[in-house]
Amino acid sequence: MYTAAVVGVKPPFGRVANLMKLTDQIKVVAVCDLKKEWADECAAKFAIPKAFGDFRDMLKEPFDIFVSFTGTYSRPEQVIAAAQAGRQIYTEKPLTLSIEEGRKMLDAVRQAKVKYQIGYQLRTYYFARAMKALIDKGVLGTIGTCMSRRFMPAEHWKGPGGKPTWYGRQELSGGITVDYTTHDIDLLRWWLGDIKTVYANIRRSRCQTSDDNVWANLQFGNGAMGMIGASFSATFGSCDIMVAGDKGSARVVDYRDVMVKLWGVEEKPASAYVDVTPDPEDVTRVQFENLAAALRDNREPSPNIEDGFRAVEVAVAMQRSSQTGKPVELPLG
Repeated sequence: MYTAAVVGVKPPFGRVANLMKLTDQIKVVAVCDLKKEWADECAAKFAIPKAFGDFRDMLKEPFDIFVSFTGTYSRPEQVIAAAQAGRQIYTEKPLTLSIEEGRKMLDAVRQAKVKYQIGYQLRTYYFARAMKALIDKGVLGTIGTCMSRRFMPAEHWKGPGGKPTWYGRQELSGGITVDYTTHDIDLLRWWLGDIKTVYANIRRSRCQTSDDNVWANLQFGNGAMGMIGASFSATFGSCDIMVAGDKGSARVVDYRDVMVKLWGVEEKPASAYVDVTPDPEDVTRVQFENLAAALRDNREPSPNIEDGFRAVEVAVAMQRSSQTGKPVELPLG
């Protein structure tokens, strides 16, 4: 049994409620929020022993896992302090907003020799695991190209009276490229390996205080090509993911199933070629179970801090490419 302390709680405390379900593996012993009254309310609701208004005070308490559900802008200070205190770490994505901060976080975690799992939840879903199995098994052959495109009619950047939320402030969220597109970057890296070159265009459409459109061409280290696109300004919601090899292609259907079409063979579901378990009932539970198992087995969780850093590195490269109008090579100097 591992003990955990959570920073960043907000009514109705859904994330804490999900974590509380892991009573056989992880026990929440403290919660924290800058709005101390929220921490007090959360602690009372779930019978959590202690509540704090400052994460630094919480770190003085004995517990195993530091869990952060706060905004990206606050993450570097928390992670470095938690690592230096010898705590295992789970945070939401993305890792950070800049390469410089990311390197400091990476160094702190490595020096402390603690485990760090980052919340790129898409890896947990059936479609992501099925696609990886198809690629790893060689069902599609040598991969030549891939595509991930998301239209999301989202206005979470718009606060009361039109004032932007922290999501809508570029300096706090990193815009769509860092805050959302790193989900897709992480998936493509997990499937195909490191990205070596990006050429991107990033624009603002409906939101004028934060980037809300990004389109990028990718070159992978293994020679494959790819494209990532995302937009918050579309009124229709649509997601498309496809991977094509010299034996055939696979496409994701509604973020649920994966269909495979090999040359000369009729289209079939991925289950005809690979054996992958269905979607979990609770993605959050699976992520924390993975971290608990990594601690027990003394192995790296997936995705870990290195994955988080590489995803942000690609996103920052996209931003630099858009600013200069030129391709950007990775890794960044």
